[in-house]
Amino acid sequence: VGVAVPGPLDHRDGVLHRVTGFPQWDGYPLRAALAERTGLPVVLDKDTNAAALALALGGAGGGDFAYLHLGTGLGAGLVLGGEV
Repeated sequence: VGVAVPGPLDHRDGVLHRVTGFPQWDGYPLRAALAERTGLPVVLDKDTNAAALALALGGAGGGDFAYLHLGTGLGAGLVLGGEV
């Protein structure tokens, strides 16, 4: 299961931090909770990294590029050498 999440993310532990507009999610172990509920492996990443990956895989990125998102905050995904 792949999940794109907004806000700061502890990639190692799969825990969300300071999600804008959702203070109740601060410190929530989303990866572990989803894996337990579904019985499937779960991968979490930032929404901006997921968007950059989609552009790279779809060929729209054109090599090395930065994906910038301006919303309630500023986020970015960077693709260099074909890797996010």
